[in-house]
Amino acid sequence: MKKHARIVRMLVAAPSDTVAPKEAIRAAVDDLNRTNGRDEHFRIDLLDWKTDAYPAAGADGQDVINRQLGDYDILLGLMSTRFGSPTGRALSGTVEEFDRAWARFIERPETVHIMFYFHDPDVRLSAIDAYELLQIQRFRRRLQELGLLHWTFRDSNELQIQLRNHLLKTVRELMTARPVKQSLPAHDPSGPSQIVIGSWRARRNVYPQWADYLPIPLERYSSRPFALAGSLYSESPYFRFGFKLFPLGGREFGDSAIPSRDEANLLVHVGKNADSSTLFFTSYYNGLRQGVNRSLLDYESPRPLPIEIRMSADYVFSIAVDGATVHRLHINPTIADRLIAIAWGDEHEFDVRFTDVVLKLA
Repeated sequence: MKKHARIVRMLVAAPSDTVAPKEAIRAAVDDLNRTNGRDEHFRIDLLDWKTDAYPAAGADGQDVINRQLGDYDILLGLMSTRFGSPTGRALSGTVEEFDRAWARFIERPETVHIMFYFHDPDVRLSAIDAYELLQIQRFRRRLQELGLLHWTFRDSNELQIQLRNHLLKTVRELMTARPVKQSLPAHDPSGPSQIVIGSWRARRNVYPQWADYLPIPLERYSSRPFALAGSLYSESPYFRFGFKLFPLGGREFGDSAIPSRDEANLLVHVGKNADSSTLFFTSYYNGLRQGVNRSLLDYESPRPLPIEIRMSADYVFSIAVDGATVHRLHINPTIADRLIAIAWGDEHEFDVRFTDVVLKLA
């Protein structure tokens, strides 16, 4: 009796400057299907929005693509020198595809395999967009913090050889009676976990309001109660420093400002103006400012200032400055997946340090 082939659906997520690498992906898949696929009874079906999506209405183009392409067994992500364009839910379409796959992986690791490749081409410095490159570097760091091993290739031939080998191993895992699951970080039920993040220095950057940010590896731990503590220090006449909580598929920033109005999120921060020595507190919920600035203390003589944020098991969020709780509220559980520390100076130069940073997970 003829054995039916196992169909493996693989979605390719990549910005527009990856035409040649995507041809290498297609060549590797065609070769596998002709050789090992026939002998081992599998076929890899490539999904790509350019060939598998069709005109329709939705929240935006990426939303239409998400609905039309459906589920898949493997996400193959690819980046070269372009990061991509923002969607209504993520910094780029490729990042949104990753966020959707990662959400599946968090809930059911055995249902999706995530493979990500970065092209390291020989290009002229004048041809590089510094902002795009910074976004790519940030995203690579995020993958590393999540524990996702990615691969780098120099040209399309190298990618084709690498991918053929990697795909064959991945498909064989999918076809075994007991798939080799990609593991999530272990949780020790006997007590809280502790992650030492160390120190971070933030200065004027290219993001909205000249912000700089530090990703906190919260999304690896599925909305567990947490406490994040560290010491703030700045001699800058004008600065802002705080934290932003947002969903797994959310954006670090709004379209032209740090608060985001198109999705659930919480932004809390302290700040100091150039014409005052007072340190104040402000919060934004879903992009809307919650009241006026609240004066906290005199910061004319800069000193290390202890700051701690907490989220309880029933999603009560609080922030304490210099040992005193300055804000507490019950938050929407959907925003408890991602966390960044963030600093900015609007049109001012600034230098902010957040030191001895420790994340504790209950």
